[in-house]
Amino acid sequence: MNLFGIGNLELFAILVVMLLVLGPAGMVDIARQAGHWWRESQRFLRSMADAATVALDEKPSSRTPPRDQVPEPEDAVKRGSVGVTDEVVEHLTGGAEAVDYPSTDR
Repeated sequence: MNLFGIGNLELFAILVVMLLVLGPAGMVDIARQAGHWWRESQRFLRSMADAATVALDEKPSSRTPPRDQVPEPEDAVKRGSVGVTDEVVEHLTGGAEAVDYPSTDR
């Protein structure tokens, strides 16, 4: 086992030195504080993941702020216009003759 680059023998040596320096009561306090910190960090990370999941699951609200209507350009052609008059065709083609190209359908 290799935890943070520390092998088993090195970890055992560190624990023995801590036991000699802190004593049994100090080791229990350190372990309790470490457990408390670990529990709080897991709770925080879980709450962050839950908040992100809830935010992704929520549907966007149907009440969106009204958008400013962009005015139509003056020379715009309305969509869905039924027919085009001969005057418009003459204006667009410049009076050129219509060319009938052969069909490419087979």
